[in-house]
Amino acid sequence: MVVFALAFGLSMDEVGIQRSARIISSSAALMCIVFIGFALGELLVMKQLAIALTVAVVVDATLVRCVLVPATMTLLRGANWWAPCRLRLRSRCLRARAPGAGTVDT
Repeated sequence: MVVFALAFGLSMDEVGIQRSARIISSSAALMCIVFIGFALGELLVMKQLAIALTVAVVVDATLVRCVLVPATMTLLRGANWWAPCRLRLRSRCLRARAPGAGTVDT
């Protein structure tokens, strides 16, 4: 349970797949190096936790972010950005109240 909670917390840095791919890969490599350092220690609990987190980070950085997310976005196309009706209406209301609501972002 602890590994799941830590891995979930570590994977919550999604900002944008294309813009942050290098940052995600670099941070995953750095975290793996640190976790492997903990795995070389003496305490069995630390070794287990470090190996489990290393595997979780590698799976998250490779399979999830490099394979599953782009494949899912390609398959779903416009459905990626689907939102329930109430949420869309709420979003429109918030955008209308925001300063500079009439400007177009580029």
